[in-house]
Amino acid sequence: MRRHLGVDPEEFEHRYVTHMWGRPSFVERPGGDCVFYDAETAKCAIYSLRPLQCSLFPFWPSVMESRADWDREARWCPGMDDGRLYGEEEIRSRLRQCPFEDL
Repeated sequence: MRRHLGVDPEEFEHRYVTHMWGRPSFVERPGGDCVFYDAETAKCAIYSLRPLQCSLFPFWPSVMESRADWDREARWCPGMDDGRLYGEEEIRSRLRQCPFEDL
């Protein structure tokens, strides 16, 4: 990612990374948008390089725990409940890929 952005490791860490939740995460803008989210295009600026956590969303254990959890997340994420429908086995496969118990 940093090579793609043309920044050295220290600058990448300073501009794009936070440790607010006890482990490295991308900085969020006011309102919760990821620093790499481009609101004008409604797309991720590093989509092809996005980390596993991002590529698994919204199929995180915490979101998939119940219908209420899914609906709560979908209220703020316009891409959920819209677009391609994923089958049960594909969703289970994604959940198995998730190394983060607390997502």
